[in-house]
Amino acid sequence: MPEGIFKCGKHEYATDSIEDWQEHYATEVHIHKGKAPCNQCGISSEFTFTGKVGNKLPALCSDCKASLLGGQE
Repeated sequence: MPEGIFKCGKHEYATDSIEDWQEHYATEVHIHKGKAPCNQCGISSEFTFTGKVGNKLPALCSDCKASLLGGQE
């Protein structure tokens, strides 16, 4: 595993730069799971997202997800 504060085992990537770390997440697909306020309504909910991340994770509650995505993931 490469050396660095920020590590990604999936891609065997490591860096000490937060900017490089954010760029890694913006260019490579990852699975993100957590609990955060919904980006639309603010209600705290658990989320799972698979993809590339821009400025923030797309945390959506089940109601907003259904409304915005029409049942699609």
